[in-house]
This record gives sequence, C-alpha cells and structure tokens, in this order.
Amino acid sequence: MINRDPSFSICIPNYNYAKYIGQTIESILNQTYQNFEIIVVDNASTDNSIEIIESFIDPRIKLYKNSYNVGFAPNLQKATSLASNDFINLLSSDDQMKPKALETYAAIISENEDSKKSLLLFSNYECFNDDNEITYIINKSPISFDRIKSIPSKYIRDSQTYSEYEGFEVLKDGLSRLDTVGGFLTTVYSKELWQSIEGYNSVRTINPDTHFILKLLTQNPKTIYVNQILFRYRDQLSDNRASLLNNIRLQMDQYLNVLEFGTDNIFKKTGLSQNNLATILINKYCLDKSLQSLSNGHYSLAFKIFAFALSTYPMKVLTNIKTYFLLLLLPLGPISKILTIPAKALYLFLNKK
Repeated sequence: MINRDPSFSICIPNYNYAKYIGQTIESILNQTYQNFEIIVVDNASTDNSIEIIESFIDPRIKLYKNSYNVGFAPNLQKATSLASNDFINLLSSDDQMKPKALETYAAIISENEDSKKSLLLFSNYECFNDDNEITYIINKSPISFDRIKSIPSKYIRDSQTYSEYEGFEVLKDGLSRLDTVGGFLTTVYSKELWQSIEGYNSVRTINPDTHFILKLLTQNPKTIYVNQILFRYRDQLSDNRASLLNNIRLQMDQYLNVLEFGTDNIFKKTGLSQNNLATILINKYCLDKSLQSLSNGHYSLAFKIFAFALSTYPMKVLTNIKTYFLLLLLPLGPISKILTIPAKALYLFLNKK
C-alpha cells in the first residue's frame, strides 16, 4: 500500500441510479490507496439515491444535492468544480474501480513528479453486465495503432507499465476520427489542467466528456496510457445513449466540435483544418449513421440525419457516393430497410482497397 501523495477527487454525478451507486462507492472505498475524497452530486433524483449514499459513514464522502435537475453536462461541471485534491476522476454512478486503480495511478504520478501539474492518464477497462459477468475488454490506447506507427519516436516513451505521448499527437489522432480518446471513466487529470480549460463548461449534450478531453489535449499535457485493466464499465443502455435513437444531438455536437477544433490555432497543433473535420462529420457521423439508422428500421431518424448533413455542408454531401444510395432508399420509407443491406454491400465493393 502506498502512503504518500498524490491525492484524488473521485467525482460522481448521479441521477436515479440508486440501484448501482452503492456498488460504485464501495469500489472506491475498497481501494488499496486511500488518499482520496468522494464527491457525489445528485441531480434531483426521484428514487432513493440519497438514502443509499447517506448510508455510507465516511468523512471523505461529500454529498451535494441539486434542488433542480440542471442537466447532464452542467452536473459534470458542478461535480468536478467541487474537487479539492490534486487529481480528478469523473466516475459514472454505475461504473466501478478495480482495487488497485488509484495505487497504480499514484505510483505513475510519483514517477512523473516534474510534470505532475500537466498529466493526463488513461487505462484499459472491462465491461460487465448486471449479473457481474464480464462482457468484453476495452484495450483503448489514446492513440490508434496505425497512428502510433507513424509518430516520430520523440513523441513516445514506452516502459513495462505504461506508454507516454505528447498531448498534441493524441489530439490529432482523436480529431482525425472525431472520436473519443481513451476510456472516459479511466481518465484522470490534474486539477491545474481542469482549471486551464475552465472544466466541463460545454454546450454538448451527448458526449460532453469527449469534448472535455479534447479540450484538455489542446494544452499539450503529458499523456500516459496504462496497459492494465483498472476500471469497470457497466454495459447497459443509459438514457443518454438511448436518446440517440430518436434525435440528431450527436450530429449537432460533432458539428460544434468541427467549428471549435477547426480553428487556425488548433490547425497549427494538429494539421487538421475545418474542411478536414467537416469531411469526417459528413462521412462518418451523418451519411454512415443515416444508412445505419435505415438498416435498423429507424426511417425518421435516417431522414433527420441526412437533412442535417445537407443543411450544414451540402457540397460534401452531394460529392459523396453514399448520398445517392440514401436518395434511392429514403423515398421508399419503411421498406428501405430491406434494400439497405445490398446497398451497403455495393458501397463497400466500390470502395474496396
């Protein structure tokens, strides 16, 4: 057991997760490294979440109750803004820590004492269901394998326990996919980094955590990937994820990311222009998602996504071959589901490398 700094603030936003939050808190209390505080911000739950949280008698647990539901992203901001320790971890109220998570991170932070104020850490995690069965393992390096092979050696440090990257390189990889970087539940960052970007302040509704991590990376932190399973992600369809089945909030969030991270200032750090990011948005998050929605029988959503794409970057839509599959399928309405599979197969054949 490690009996020295650093200190951690484990921040848990909660809304109606009484069924799980007790197990989440227990996983933190059972850490082999005990220098932490637990901050729970309840977002006006209507179940017995408060009763469950208050059943734990430990001075390190600090409960804050919102009198009104402030929304998902604002509650992330509130929870992390209350952190008083050196490093912050935002943990969902249904996820868990493995017993040595904080011990492992504390040891690595101590090894990087000279840069501890600008550290960002990720690790692997396992997914599990309500029967506590492991469903799959996520080995999620903050940089994709293909990208690692092309990075000059000066940007990488490998050791037996972890790999180290320059923040700008991780940012470039994430923006090249407009995708999450690392596992959000495994993310630990210094309080100074949080302050440098004013925390989770964000107008994103679906993935404010992804936006937050991308903002962190604009500060070029020393980014460390621990190739160990240190966290547990509960594999279930949350209300936030379920909402993707009937609205275009994901596309709207990614459009805002294109505008924010496509500036000249970010271009100097990543080499990715707004035009590059817009192409990714249209291809991956609009046309692909529209086809996917059709194949799953969600005709209305497919139409909404396509209309959104056409209204944002019409020329990119009209010069993409997937558009013409969609123009054939969308007018067919519900029966288009039957034809989507061969259309997608044709697209893959035409684009076969």
